[in-house]
Amino acid sequence: EAGGRIFYASDVDPEGEDEGDGDGEEHGTFITPEPFDGATKDDLRPFGLKEDELWRSKLSLIAGTDGNPGDAMDLFLGTSTKTQIIPLEDRKAPLWNYANELRARGFSIDYKGYSNCFRVNMKQQKENVTREDFEALKTTDVSEQGLATSVNLGCIDFYPSSSGKKNCCEYLAHHFSDVRRSADSPHSTTDDYIMKRCICLCDDDNDLEMAMACGTVFLPSISSLSMKHAAKFFPDQIFIMEDKKEGITETRATERALSHALIEFQRRSGEPRIEIVKELEE
Repeated sequence: EAGGRIFYASDVDPEGEDEGDGDGEEHGTFITPEPFDGATKDDLRPFGLKEDELWRSKLSLIAGTDGNPGDAMDLFLGTSTKTQIIPLEDRKAPLWNYANELRARGFSIDYKGYSNCFRVNMKQQKENVTREDFEALKTTDVSEQGLATSVNLGCIDFYPSSSGKKNCCEYLAHHFSDVRRSADSPHSTTDDYIMKRCICLCDDDNDLEMAMACGTVFLPSISSLSMKHAAKFFPDQIFIMEDKKEGITETRATERALSHALIEFQRRSGEPRIEIVKELEE
């Protein structure tokens, strides 16, 4: 939710030999897809999943490393266990210091499984925390702690200010285009870069900052009042794919959003439309 970790898939030979440039670089954890109806040979081909250590190191300045053992992704990959989770009171870093401060004030903190963020869920709060306390926490300025927040599904997420979906989007845009911002470049050029380069699919409150930074946004549906207002005031940037009268809802709306994203990508790149775009349009 907070753009805390980035992983890249890589093509590898299940026998252990690279199928890429053969440079012998490690490919991280091997993933073997589970068979499913209609799966092709390529769908079930094992691949490597490797973390962007530069991004993780950047966030560790505020999040530290105490949240790493037992992180949800590591549990999924089988590289860590729940027994390795470090208790909140033993974690050291600005992120966890603030979490412990909130706990001391009576807030219940959801931190297990998170390495670079924590969550305050209204439904998990005890009687001593009122709705007014929770609403006040939403607007608390945490920038001095090097943190940022976003709200999603009745929860407040706290994470390093260098993280978040918009910053993660910016980082990936530069990574995949092999562009690196120079140290003396003004920040505004980065925002302009995202606006010109990025297409966004999203739906909720905590996506809004990222959505407004991207040039074109496709919403499968509206799931929050803030996103509804944004779509109303920026109709040339944010497009709603759902059409209940035409029966385009849920997964069909998502397919429509993906189709439009591919069409927009082809339009921007100036390349001939690929076959998958033609199929999705039909």
